Amino acid sequence: MLHLLIGFVIAVIIALTGVGAGVVTAPLLILFLHVPVEIAVSTALAYAAIVKLIVVPVQMARKQVSYRILGWMLLGGVPGVILGSLLGIDAAALADQSFLAYTHVTAEALSRVATGEVQAAFLMNPTKVEEVLAVCEAGLVLPQKSTYFQPKLATGLLMYGLDGPAPR
Repeated sequence: MLHLLIGFVIAVIIALTGVGAGVVTAPLLILFLHVPVEIAVSTALAYAAIVKLIVVPVQMARKQVSYRILGWMLLGGVPGVILGSLLGIDAAALADQSFLAYTHVTAEALSRVATGEVQAAFLMNPTKVEEVLAVCEAGLVLPQKSTYFQPKLATGLLMYGLDGPAPR
């Protein structure tokens, strides 16, 4: 019964907002149905694709799709999803950085490629604070490692008292 309720709520969210395929579905599958991460991500993608087969034509009929923007997004997105699928890097591998590592130092990234430690480096412009705020204010979530800022707050000092052991 919980499966049906989760499916219904997510479909309503997707239909109303366009958000929910990964941001809502995968976490709900993991938290409430105890689905392993790699299965939850793939199931969320399949679920979203099927639900959106209904939602997308309705949005197109309402003339709420910018085909120009869609075309540009697909131009980059299709090769990206093909590459991502072929590489077989799942959410667990991303989390433990077994296939993909992050550095915020350009010279380090280039050096690791030059020495053969890694096969490639992708250099990207940093995310601006205003962009992070805009995404958060819209109720969306940024991908991991996209919000690296200096100086870092000593969050451990702010979140735990210094007078006893840290909570488990």
